[in-house]
Amino acid sequence: IVLGIGVIIFLWVNFQQKQIERAQVNEDAESVALQIRSLISVDHSLLNALNQVKLPMGVMKRAIDQVASRLRMHQPPAQAAQALKGLPGNVTSRLSALIANNAQLTEDVQEALLVSLEQEAHRQKLLRSKTRQTLSLVRGTIRLLQGVVAASISFVVLAPAWRDFFLQDISHRIMLAGMIGGVVLASLYFEYEVYQLSFGEV
Repeated sequence: IVLGIGVIIFLWVNFQQKQIERAQVNEDAESVALQIRSLISVDHSLLNALNQVKLPMGVMKRAIDQVASRLRMHQPPAQAAQALKGLPGNVTSRLSALIANNAQLTEDVQEALLVSLEQEAHRQKLLRSKTRQTLSLVRGTIRLLQGVVAASISFVVLAPAWRDFFLQDISHRIMLAGMIGGVVLASLYFEYEVYQLSFGEV
Protein backbone atom coordinates (compact mmCIF):
# COMPACT_ATOMS: atom_id res chain seq x y z
CA ILE A 1 0.00 0.00 0.00
CA VAL A 2 2.75 2.41 1.01
CA LEU A 3 4.66 1.70 -2.22
CA GLY A 4 1.55 2.18 -4.34
CA ILE A 5 0.66 5.46 -2.63
CA GLY A 6 4.28 6.59 -3.03
CA VAL A 7 4.17 5.93 -6.78
CA ILE A 8 0.85 7.76 -7.09
CA ILE A 9 2.20 10.77 -5.18
CA PHE A 10 5.32 10.83 -7.38
CA LEU A 11 3.22 10.77 -10.56
CA TRP A 12 0.94 13.46 -9.14
CA VAL A 13 3.83 15.79 -8.27
CA ASN A 14 5.25 15.26 -11.77
CA PHE A 15 1.86 16.08 -13.30
CA GLN A 16 1.58 19.24 -11.20
CA GLN A 17 5.01 20.41 -12.32
CA LYS A 18 4.11 19.91 -15.99
CA GLN A 19 0.85 21.80 -15.54
CA ILE A 20 2.64 24.70 -13.86
CA GLU A 21 5.21 24.81 -16.68
CA ARG A 22 2.42 24.78 -19.29
CA ALA A 23 0.63 27.61 -17.50
CA GLN A 24 3.85 29.63 -17.38
CA VAL A 25 4.32 29.18 -21.14
CA ASN A 26 0.77 30.42 -21.74
CA GLU A 27 1.23 33.44 -19.49
CA ASP A 28 4.62 34.30 -21.02
CA ALA A 29 3.14 34.05 -24.53
CA GLU A 30 0.45 36.50 -23.45
CA SER A 31 3.15 38.81 -22.10
CA VAL A 32 4.92 38.72 -25.47
CA ALA A 33 1.64 39.45 -27.24
CA LEU A 34 1.00 42.46 -25.00
CA GLN A 35 4.51 43.87 -25.56
CA ILE A 36 5.27 43.18 -29.19
CA ARG A 37 2.72 45.52 -30.77
CA SER A 38 4.14 48.64 -29.13
CA LEU A 39 7.74 47.46 -29.63
CA ILE A 40 7.30 46.71 -33.32
CA SER A 41 5.68 50.09 -33.94
CA VAL A 42 8.95 51.88 -33.04
CA ASP A 43 10.95 50.90 -36.12
CA HIS A 44 8.74 48.21 -37.72
CA SER A 45 11.41 45.58 -37.06
CA LEU A 46 10.26 42.20 -35.80
CA LEU A 47 13.82 41.26 -34.79
CA ASN A 48 14.29 44.41 -32.72
CA ALA A 49 10.90 43.91 -31.08
CA LEU A 50 11.74 40.31 -30.11
CA ASN A 51 15.11 41.41 -28.74
CA GLN A 52 13.40 43.93 -26.45
CA VAL A 53 10.65 41.66 -25.10
CA LYS A 54 10.95 41.27 -21.33
CA LEU A 55 10.28 37.77 -19.99
CA PRO A 56 11.27 35.76 -16.91
CA MET A 57 13.64 32.83 -17.46
CA GLY A 58 11.77 29.85 -18.79
CA VAL A 59 10.69 27.89 -21.84
CA MET A 60 9.11 30.83 -23.66
CA LYS A 61 12.07 33.14 -23.12
CA ARG A 62 14.44 30.52 -24.51
CA ALA A 63 12.17 30.02 -27.51
CA ILE A 64 11.88 33.76 -28.23
CA ASP A 65 15.66 34.15 -27.87
CA GLN A 66 16.11 31.30 -30.33
CA VAL A 67 13.70 32.90 -32.82
CA ALA A 68 15.62 36.18 -32.57
CA SER A 69 18.93 34.35 -32.99
CA ARG A 70 17.70 32.62 -36.14
CA LEU A 71 16.46 35.89 -37.59
CA ARG A 72 19.86 37.48 -36.91
CA MET A 73 21.40 34.65 -38.93
CA HIS A 74 19.04 35.66 -41.77
CA GLN A 75 16.94 32.53 -41.62
CA PRO A 76 13.47 32.91 -43.18
CA PRO A 77 10.81 33.91 -40.60
CA ALA A 78 8.95 30.64 -41.22
CA GLN A 79 12.06 28.68 -40.29
CA ALA A 80 12.84 30.92 -37.30
CA ALA A 81 9.30 30.43 -35.96
CA GLN A 82 9.94 26.67 -35.69
CA ALA A 83 11.54 27.44 -32.31
CA LEU A 84 7.99 27.94 -31.00
CA LYS A 85 6.72 24.69 -32.49
CA GLY A 86 5.29 22.29 -29.93
CA LEU A 87 4.72 24.92 -27.25
CA PRO A 88 1.16 24.97 -25.86
CA GLY A 89 -1.50 27.64 -26.13
CA ASN A 90 -3.64 29.51 -28.64
CA VAL A 91 -1.69 32.72 -28.14
CA THR A 92 1.58 30.89 -28.77
CA SER A 93 0.20 29.36 -31.97
CA ARG A 94 -1.00 32.72 -33.24
CA LEU A 95 2.28 34.38 -32.31
CA SER A 96 4.18 31.66 -34.17
CA ALA A 97 1.99 32.11 -37.27
CA LEU A 98 2.45 35.88 -37.17
CA ILE A 99 6.24 35.52 -37.02
CA ALA A 100 6.31 32.84 -39.73
CA ASN A 101 4.31 34.98 -42.18
CA ASN A 102 5.83 38.32 -41.22
CA ALA A 103 7.66 38.77 -44.52
CA GLN A 104 4.42 38.47 -46.51
CA LEU A 105 2.32 40.82 -44.38
CA THR A 106 1.55 44.39 -45.27
CA GLU A 107 1.82 46.95 -42.49
CA ASP A 108 -1.96 47.27 -42.16
CA VAL A 109 -2.51 43.51 -42.04
CA GLN A 110 0.29 43.10 -39.51
CA GLU A 111 -1.21 45.81 -37.32
CA ALA A 112 -4.62 44.14 -37.46
CA LEU A 113 -3.12 40.77 -36.51
CA LEU A 114 -1.16 42.34 -33.65
CA VAL A 115 -4.32 44.00 -32.32
CA SER A 116 -6.18 40.68 -32.55
CA LEU A 117 -3.34 38.89 -30.79
CA GLU A 118 -3.29 41.51 -28.04
CA GLN A 119 -7.05 41.21 -27.55
CA GLU A 120 -6.79 37.41 -27.32
CA ALA A 121 -4.06 37.73 -24.69
CA HIS A 122 -6.25 40.10 -22.65
CA ARG A 123 -9.20 37.71 -22.98
CA GLN A 124 -7.17 34.71 -21.83
CA LYS A 125 -5.82 36.61 -18.82
CA LEU A 126 -9.26 37.80 -17.75
CA LEU A 127 -10.97 34.43 -18.14
CA ARG A 128 -8.18 32.57 -16.38
CA SER A 129 -8.34 35.00 -13.46
CA LYS A 130 -12.10 34.48 -13.13
CA THR A 131 -11.74 30.71 -13.45
CA ARG A 132 -9.11 30.52 -10.73
CA GLN A 133 -11.23 32.62 -8.38
CA THR A 134 -14.15 30.23 -8.83
CA LEU A 135 -11.98 27.14 -8.47
CA SER A 136 -10.36 28.39 -5.27
CA LEU A 137 -13.70 27.74 -3.53
CA VAL A 138 -13.92 24.27 -5.07
CA ARG A 139 -10.37 23.52 -3.98
CA GLY A 140 -11.17 24.63 -0.43
CA THR A 141 -14.14 22.28 -0.33
CA ILE A 142 -11.99 19.40 -1.57
CA ARG A 143 -9.39 20.10 1.11
CA LEU A 144 -12.11 20.03 3.78
CA LEU A 145 -13.45 16.71 2.54
CA GLN A 146 -9.92 15.28 2.36
CA GLY A 147 -9.39 16.27 5.98
CA VAL A 148 -12.62 14.60 7.06
CA VAL A 149 -11.75 11.39 5.20
CA ALA A 150 -8.19 11.37 6.58
CA ALA A 151 -9.55 11.82 10.11
CA SER A 152 -12.01 8.97 9.58
CA ILE A 153 -9.30 6.62 8.31
CA SER A 154 -7.05 7.58 11.22
CA PHE A 155 -9.88 6.79 13.65
CA VAL A 156 -10.48 3.40 12.04
CA VAL A 157 -6.77 2.52 12.15
CA LEU A 158 -6.20 3.77 15.70
CA ALA A 159 -9.40 2.58 17.39
CA PRO A 160 -8.64 -0.89 18.84
CA ALA A 161 -12.00 -2.45 17.92
CA TRP A 162 -11.91 -1.23 14.32
CA ARG A 163 -8.21 -2.03 13.96
CA ASP A 164 -8.77 -5.59 15.15
CA PHE A 165 -11.71 -5.92 12.77
CA PHE A 166 -9.76 -4.85 9.67
CA LEU A 167 -6.55 -6.69 10.56
CA GLN A 168 -8.10 -10.00 11.62
CA ASP A 169 -7.46 -11.75 8.29
CA ILE A 170 -6.32 -11.22 4.70
CA SER A 171 -9.77 -10.44 3.30
CA HIS A 172 -10.36 -7.65 5.83
CA ARG A 173 -6.89 -6.26 5.22
CA ILE A 174 -7.58 -6.19 1.49
CA MET A 175 -10.87 -4.43 2.23
CA LEU A 176 -9.01 -1.75 4.24
CA ALA A 177 -6.37 -1.37 1.53
CA GLY A 178 -9.10 -1.03 -1.08
CA MET A 179 -10.92 1.62 0.93
CA ILE A 180 -7.75 3.66 1.45
CA GLY A 181 -6.70 3.23 -2.18
CA GLY A 182 -10.16 4.25 -3.40
CA VAL A 183 -10.15 7.36 -1.24
CA VAL A 184 -6.66 8.35 -2.46
CA LEU A 185 -7.57 7.78 -6.12
CA ALA A 186 -10.85 9.70 -5.80
CA SER A 187 -9.03 12.57 -4.11
CA LEU A 188 -6.37 12.69 -6.83
CA TYR A 189 -9.04 12.56 -9.54
CA PHE A 190 -10.79 15.64 -8.20
CA GLU A 191 -7.43 17.37 -7.74
CA TYR A 192 -6.60 16.48 -11.35
CA GLU A 193 -9.84 17.98 -12.65
CA VAL A 194 -9.31 21.19 -10.66
CA TYR A 195 -5.72 21.49 -11.90
CA GLN A 196 -6.81 20.94 -15.47
CA LEU A 197 -9.28 23.79 -15.17
CA SER A 198 -6.90 26.00 -13.22
CA PHE A 199 -3.90 25.72 -15.51
CA GLY A 200 -5.46 24.84 -18.82
CA GLU A 201 -6.48 27.36 -21.40
CA VAL A 202 -9.92 28.93 -21.17
